[in-house]
Amino acid sequence: MRLFVIILISIALLSCSNGNRVSNNGTFMTLHIDTTQCHDVCWSDIVKEYDWIVLENNDNCFVDDPCKTLFFDDNLYVVDGTRNNAILVFDGSGKYINRIGRKGNGHGEYVNIVDATINEDDKQIAILSFPNTVYIYELDGTFVSKHIFPEDVYYSIAYYCKGYILSNSNATYIEGDKAKMFTYYDNSFTELDRFFDNSKIQVSIQYTGSSSFMNTKSSLLYFDWAANRMLSWNDGIQNYSIIDLQYDNPMPIEMYSDIMDFNTQIVNYNFLVSSFVSDSVIFCQYITEGIVNNMMGDFVHGFNKRVDNMYYKTYYNSDNGWFYTPITADLYDEEMKQKFPIYGSQVVDWEGNLMFFKWKVRK
Repeated sequence: MRLFVIILISIALLSCSNGNRVSNNGTFMTLHIDTTQCHDVCWSDIVKEYDWIVLENNDNCFVDDPCKTLFFDDNLYVVDGTRNNAILVFDGSGKYINRIGRKGNGHGEYVNIVDATINEDDKQIAILSFPNTVYIYELDGTFVSKHIFPEDVYYSIAYYCKGYILSNSNATYIEGDKAKMFTYYDNSFTELDRFFDNSKIQVSIQYTGSSSFMNTKSSLLYFDWAANRMLSWNDGIQNYSIIDLQYDNPMPIEMYSDIMDFNTQIVNYNFLVSSFVSDSVIFCQYITEGIVNNMMGDFVHGFNKRVDNMYYKTYYNSDNGWFYTPITADLYDEEMKQKFPIYGSQVVDWEGNLMFFKWKVRK
């Protein structure tokens, strides 16, 4: 969990410039990245208020490293694709509620989890299992249905506009009418549309830090890190904006097709890693010659802060405006306790479960 560019893919989004502005030409915006124009701040400088959620610890709900966290009705849906291969549900105080999904070959079981999303209209959760299967469950864990797309490969899923958007993340080479990054399905998984041309280069390296899809109150965003851009939907599937991320000496997209090329070139190029956003603020990690830069800014003024000791896995709850950062107990003891101590009755078990640092940003 320690912020370290692993090598390979801890990759984030953008950098900043005080004088840079976002030029909005209808459906196209550009952010120019320049770390030399950023003001250095500490994480404690940007946290306006905070709280801690210490997750209940027992054999049924221990979490190592969540790949995503979802929020609905004041509950946390922690997507654990490693230790548990399931979604673990906790209430707002950290009390364990139930488990959704299970790895296996039986009824309602899957091979793996790469992403998940909540259908707030039907109160169901969709689990995406690589390479091409979606499993639908009720929020209490009851299995509902399974949907296979044999001609496709998907890495990301989001519920939006009463349907599901799935993305292949440019990880598969397709020609013809199906050579699109996104496929839109209705609630029954009938295909309605394919859109946004795939890259001509197959991106075989897939970042597994923050989720590619991110929800805010006003929009759905998708971080296409290898292509140096974000997509933002505000009103319908076809009404999206492209946010082009421009900076010096970018990693050529061809390097993302070969893991050996990528690893040998990470000190020679600049590239993006992970991102998390709210309705008004955007954070990212931008790598320059192997050095991590944690950036903060917004879509109006660009990026003007470089934040020390930022953790790249952070999730935004658009219902209450809080960010949630998963932290291990030992990391809390080593790096967080002095600046953000736990108050009240919560007790940290140093061999216990994961904790969530819950915070609001000072702009």
